[in-house]
Amino acid sequence: MEHPKNKTNLHFKWQPALFLLVLLTVYFALGFQNIVRERPQSVHQWAQCDRASVAMVMHKEGISFSKPQTHNIENSTGITGMEFPFVNACAATLYNVFGPYEALYRLIILAFVTVGLLAAYMFTFDITGNALTAGLIVLLFFLSPVLVYYTPNFIPDSPSMALILVFWLFFLRYLKQPSWGLLFLLGIIGLLASLIKISSLLSIITALCIVLLALAGQLKKHVSLNRKFSYGAIGVLLFIGMSTYGWYSYAAWLNAVYHSDVFIMHAPIVTNPNKIGELFTIAMDEWGYQYYSTPVHILWGLLAIACIALWKKLTALWD
Repeated sequence: MEHPKNKTNLHFKWQPALFLLVLLTVYFALGFQNIVRERPQSVHQWAQCDRASVAMVMHKEGISFSKPQTHNIENSTGITGMEFPFVNACAATLYNVFGPYEALYRLIILAFVTVGLLAAYMFTFDITGNALTAGLIVLLFFLSPVLVYYTPNFIPDSPSMALILVFWLFFLRYLKQPSWGLLFLLGIIGLLASLIKISSLLSIITALCIVLLALAGQLKKHVSLNRKFSYGAIGVLLFIGMSTYGWYSYAAWLNAVYHSDVFIMHAPIVTNPNKIGELFTIAMDEWGYQYYSTPVHILWGLLAIACIALWKKLTALWD
């Protein structure tokens, strides 16, 4: 079966560039050119300031991954455990070159998200073979109030999400045309994404399940992995998981040794029934519309139903 990509009028190599142009237009329509000049503010202002603080200390005192510091010196040193401070180090590096302008930090996050959305467009186009469909899906995904707010920001969730989208681009292509070079790339990208935000491990676990299913012979029509490349992928994905666990264990140890609570390195477990009910109410009343409006939630639901109903036709695209 001919891949639908080959039926498009516009050559594939120009489509990512066109999508990027559309994306930049959307950025200007959203006012990102003004937002990047702003100081940390609004929701999670304290968390924004803490991340910006780590970058500023790295700029002034030197980049240290093993003992990140903030200007909060209630513990006398400012040393604290946190997510792997890769983004902070990138900002500090630019500060060293251009000066400590916080706009550079916001631009770094924006660059990460842009690369991630471009990767999402590319693997969506690989699957659908239609440039317009791929573009609309990715733009619908991006135009969530929460994601738009945190895109030119100081919080690590956005760059981690962006990197995991790049991971999926490499992983899906690895399933079709495995190579050690591609495995190395998806390993590095997946590791960085998980170290920057541990929630990205959900994608790593999902990818591991896919490889295990392929190894068990359940995905013969859609995956071209032999045993050698399957075992290689399993090894890389397990390494990502163990390395991420190691870093966050170390970060929790740093917090304990240096008596820091700037960044919480554990998941708070709620057991009080009243508190659970309160959180559920907040999730229903506030978080829902912060992610998408009601019509968009309905649209996502209808699309999910359509995917289930048309499952055989959709999977045939990858046969």
